[in-house]
Amino acid sequence: MKRKVDRECRVFNKLWELKYFFAKDELKQKAYCLICHEHLSVMKEYNIRRHYETNHAPIYSKYTGKLREDKVESLKRTLQIQQGLIKKNFENNENVTRAGYEITKIISQHGKPFSDGMYIKNCIIEAVNCLCPLNSSLFDGISLSASSVSRRTEELGKNIYLQICEKTSNMLWYSLALDESVDISGTSQLLIFIRGVDENISITEELASVCSIHGTTTGKDIFDELEQTISDYNLEWEKLSCVTIDGAKNMAGSKKGLVGQITNKLEELHISNTLFIHCILHQHALCAKALNISCVLNPVIRIINFVRGSSLNHRQFKVLLDDFGSEYFDLPYYTAVRWLSCGNVLNRFYKLRSEIDIFLTSKNNYYPELSDLAWLSKLSFLVDVTTHMNELNLKLQGKENLICDFYRIIKAFRQKLMLFESQLGVRQFSHFSCFKSFCEANCNEIDITFQIGIIKELKHHFLHKFSELDKIESDIILFENPFSCNVENVQHELQLEVIDLQSNEQLKDCHRRTKLAEFYEYLKDDEFPRLKNFAIKMISIFGTTYQCSHKTKTLYFPPYDLAVDKMYNLSRPK
Repeated sequence: MKRKVDRECRVFNKLWELKYFFAKDELKQKAYCLICHEHLSVMKEYNIRRHYETNHAPIYSKYTGKLREDKVESLKRTLQIQQGLIKKNFENNENVTRAGYEITKIISQHGKPFSDGMYIKNCIIEAVNCLCPLNSSLFDGISLSASSVSRRTEELGKNIYLQICEKTSNMLWYSLALDESVDISGTSQLLIFIRGVDENISITEELASVCSIHGTTTGKDIFDELEQTISDYNLEWEKLSCVTIDGAKNMAGSKKGLVGQITNKLEELHISNTLFIHCILHQHALCAKALNISCVLNPVIRIINFVRGSSLNHRQFKVLLDDFGSEYFDLPYYTAVRWLSCGNVLNRFYKLRSEIDIFLTSKNNYYPELSDLAWLSKLSFLVDVTTHMNELNLKLQGKENLICDFYRIIKAFRQKLMLFESQLGVRQFSHFSCFKSFCEANCNEIDITFQIGIIKELKHHFLHKFSELDKIESDIILFENPFSCNVENVQHELQLEVIDLQSNEQLKDCHRRTKLAEFYEYLKDDEFPRLKNFAIKMISIFGTTYQCSHKTKTLYFPPYDLAVDKMYNLSRPK
């Protein structure tokens, strides 16, 4: 059997330094001759002695006593200097390479062209020449050519893909969020996000893939891309807890849409516990768009377009605002696809209504609405309503929110709408500051039929649009607070564990003090296996496609190939 030298655990003896002029090379972990700089692979005295006696003994045997010690120390210092230079050069090269990757990360995350790398490098070198010119050669070694940035971006993308694959292999439950949009070149881009939870309640929320669809975008086309992504990450359909989609027909269709395609696949596999959710943020936006406010919004849009449609009008209007010392310096355009645009536009228009009226009068462009108290009352009321809607939208945004958080926010807003309706019935306007101020400034009685109708319509839409969450309300209540739920309403397989949980005062105190995910992590697997598995499934649910919508804006940067950059640019490296 062949000997394994590296398994014999031989160590370097310090006596060999003085005896044979040998030292230990810490970089290579080998015996090193201080005289001829040769390495011996085996740290064995016989090999070292033979090397010394054969090559160096005739000359160096004359060094004895203090003279020999000084000679050894001199040779060791030379070795240390050489190793220091090698180590420093190695560290410098490693840091230069690392800097190149870090800059590549920033370029990709901000959607900049790969060719910007050389521009950034020139800026760095100029700054270094001014601040520390002695180190300019070190920074000059950073490679930031377009090809280098492209290659490194691809390498980072592959690394992230491997990291996600490693995490998905440990997921007990996962959910998917999908959003399909068209980029600047007209190509349909399908974003697929994955949110999974492992046995340690560790949440992974990452972009799984960006699929470019050049042909049709039917439910079958989208399902094929989704199925390929699930296959690429070796995910199991049995562990799919939820699919969150936008409201497009090719997504939400129960027969030919994506939902129908997934349902058919699950039926083939005899799986029936997967949840489908229409993105809560999209539902919120649909509730807002369903309101009939065209009588107010259309005149506002026409006036804004008149002011900003002509560069001369726009300049003169800004000068007028400056002369009046206005709090604001301009009017924003209305953008239907922006969630917060309507509220921001109405609020700014209402605050600048006097200046707008003066400007239009100077242009001999008369709009009767600006002097109509009934129209202005509707405008002031809609300013308050859209403010409430925008605040709700901002609460629903963000990542790593739990489904119970979304449902609690929606339920609270439903109750607010009921309160608004009852208070408007008795002409109580305490939660509508703009409308209240307007009514106080105009002593005459203002008809509030329109205002009550808006609140009733909004309440109807919020009750109807979020019915999917109402169907799983009992599961959400159990998940959010298992100590206050009614055991009779709990799934039969969880009832006994819930009773044990509710009887544990220590766990009840832990539930009050910690975050929900941390509390379920605290539960022991052997005591609450089913309840913990239920909690992991609920934690994995995507409530919104906010991540998809937030990342979609990156698709509109045309300077580089998204296919190369897709995994890195829209995800976050660990």
